[in-house]
This record gives sequence, C-alpha cells and structure tokens, in this order.
Amino acid sequence: MAYRLGAHLALGVWFSATTLGGCAAFAQSDPAAQSTGWNPGLAQIRLKMMDTPAPELVTVESVAAPVTSFIVRLRGEPDFDKIAKSFRRDKAGAVATFQAWCKRHSGLDGLVLVGASYSGELIIGLPTNDRFNRTPADIIERFEAFDNLAYIEVDTMAHPSKGK
Repeated sequence: MAYRLGAHLALGVWFSATTLGGCAAFAQSDPAAQSTGWNPGLAQIRLKMMDTPAPELVTVESVAAPVTSFIVRLRGEPDFDKIAKSFRRDKAGAVATFQAWCKRHSGLDGLVLVGASYSGELIIGLPTNDRFNRTPADIIERFEAFDNLAYIEVDTMAHPSKGK
C-alpha cells in the first residue's frame, strides 16, 4: 500500500512541475522577444493578434429595423404556406414570393418579410421609409379585409422599465 501511495505522490509532483513549467513558457511578458522558449513562432502569432483590429460591434441603432412588425396568419393561402415553409431553407426565394404576393394585393406593396414560424405565421414589417406613409393601423385594416385572416397582431417586445 505504501508503494502505491508513494507512486501516486511522485506522479502528482511530476505532473505539477510540468504544468507549472508549461505555464511559465506562456507567461513571457514581452511578445516581441526573439526567444519564446519552446515555441519560436509564438511571438509572431502574438504580434499578429495585436495588429488585428477588433470587430465592430453591432448595436440596436446600427440595424435597420421596421417601424412596426406584425404576426400574420392567413388560412388557406397557398403562397403564405409556401413562404413559411421555405423561409429557413431559401430566404431569398421566400422574400421574392412574398413581394410578388404583396404586389397582387392592393395596399400591401412595399411591406417587408422579416421572418416566418413553423406554424405558418409570417412576421411582416412596415419599413421605416415607407413610400406610402402608412401607419400600423392602415396595415391592420388592410389585412382585416381578408376573408381568410386567422389573426394579425402587432409584434411587440417587452423591455425592462428604467425604474424610478
């Protein structure tokens, strides 16, 4: 039993020493130094990483978002079903089909396809720079004129209050 315990202790001491030695090789303070211990290319990698600019962060203000988006479900509308089913596989094709559908229905031209759900709902956006100056109420009124409208809802997102 004592032999096994000694072997385990010796193995633990050896492992600790090699781990600390490996950490010391990476802890070199001057990345431009010519000697980098066991890895001579490490200094060039560090310098290249320091020269690479940081990626630009995407903020809410930098994304062009629609004024309002709507969740719309139409029953028995083949184009709607086709758009919803193909949106994730072929977004460009779904957008083109949606735009063609909008042109065939007065008052809906210029709306934007934002997304689609697996249950056949389309998320439709009213663009910020709408050339017809429509309001969200105008879009809801237009969709309510469809006989096969299941529902239309304004897509809202809850935000935490600023607290007072």
